[in-house]
Formats: sequence, C-alpha cells, structure tokens
Amino acid sequence: MRFGLLAAAFLLTLFCFMTPARAANPDHITQLLQTRSCIGCDLQGADLKGADLRGVNLSQANLNKADLSNADLMAVNLKDATLDSANLTDANLLVVNMTGASLKQANLSNVSLNSVTLCNTIAPDGKLSKRDCA
Repeated sequence: MRFGLLAAAFLLTLFCFMTPARAANPDHITQLLQTRSCIGCDLQGADLKGADLRGVNLSQANLNKADLSNADLMAVNLKDATLDSANLTDANLLVVNMTGASLKQANLSNVSLNSVTLCNTIAPDGKLSKRDCA
C-alpha cells in the first residue's frame, strides 16, 4: 500500500513537470489555406496530407512533424523552414526552394530532390548540403 502511494505520487510529480505536446496553430492553417502564404507560421504537426500547396510561401515556417505526404509542393518557398521529422513521402517537390531549411529525420521516401534548391540545408541524416550554393 505504501509503495503504491509512493509510486502514484512520483508519477503525478513527473507528469506535472512535462511540457505538453505542441500542435499546429489553427489560425495559421486557416491563413495558409486562404492566403496561400504563411511566413513564419507554426504548423508543427499539421495534417497537410495530399494538400495542394503549389506556389505557397512557407519561408521560416515551423513544419516539424507535419504530414505533407502526397502533397503538391511545386514551386513552394521553404527557405529557412524547419521540417524536422516531417513526412514528405510521395510529395511533389518540383522547383522548391529549401535554402537554409532543416530536414533532420524527415521522411523523403519516393521523393525527387533533383530540382530542389539545397543550399545550407540540413539533410535528414543531419549533414549540411551546399549542393546549390553559388
């Protein structure tokens, strides 16, 4: 009985000091879909699976853990955006600017980066790409 009380008190204390998980700002998702521009927006964990985001400006946006699988990201500006642990499986990345972006642990399965601008871009493996730097 005493051990159970002690364990419960420990768990309650532990959970009290944990920071809650962050989620995408709903106002920023609305802004993105209505104006097609969301510079510096908090879209962490956003479900944008299959979204038509052609030509959108997402520079400096937080897209950590966002689901962009099957999304059409043709001509999107992701300059200085953070896409750590994002899912980009089967996304269309034709003519995308990822200068200064971070893609640590991002899933790029079945994606072509041939026409993506990668300058000072952190790749999924954590290495810095300077492929397209002048």
